[in-house]
Amino acid sequence: MTPESPAAAAKYVPSPIQGEVQRPAREPAAAQPDRSRLMSVSSVVDEVRNHVANLSAVPAQNLPEWLQSLDVPPGWQLAQIGTDAVPLGRVVLSGHKPEGGWEGCETLSLFGFNGTLPENVLTESADRTLRDLDADNVNSISLTIAADSSAAAVRSSGYFTTSGRRVWAQYSTYVGRNEGGEEGFLIEHAIYIDAAQRPLLRHDVEDMGDAVHSAFLGRLVTVDPTTPNRI
Repeated sequence: MTPESPAAAAKYVPSPIQGEVQRPAREPAAAQPDRSRLMSVSSVVDEVRNHVANLSAVPAQNLPEWLQSLDVPPGWQLAQIGTDAVPLGRVVLSGHKPEGGWEGCETLSLFGFNGTLPENVLTESADRTLRDLDADNVNSISLTIAADSSAAAVRSSGYFTTSGRRVWAQYSTYVGRNEGGEEGFLIEHAIYIDAAQRPLLRHDVEDMGDAVHSAFLGRLVTVDPTTPNRI
């Protein structure tokens, strides 16, 4: 298992036990099984790695401006992450409290690679992480991109349980080519919400998902970024 985004993001997933941005030195024994499960899940990135060469994560400090400039919704805060957080390039939290715990989390990772990804890889593995988490009410869609583009984008969402708490998760994966077409890039965007708080944070989730989708489209050709891409 390679340390891709879902595993790296495990300590940020909303949980009554996992309450600090920095992993605590010791955890209650009850947290260990769920922590282990979250750390062992696979991702779309794992599948992509099987089809391309030289796939590697871009550190947070090297994210391009078009990703660094993504807005942070009111009431959310950008977490400070160190170089050891790779592959995570961005972490944003909602409801973070001094005593620990939060109601929502957004993570974003950027990868570069060489080669051409088969068209079916994203669509067939979009819900891979949710399946590993034994999620229910899973939905997957292909996101809007230009018909003549070599890019692809998928989104999946569903509910899973960790440490006794229901969590709603949305995973969006984008694949495109850099200018010149010799190298590709992949964005993995995840949003985790305490299921009880989802109605209150629904608009924030939509705004964050739309922002990354629009930024991705901006790297391709001109299309209508207002086309709905929601599950």
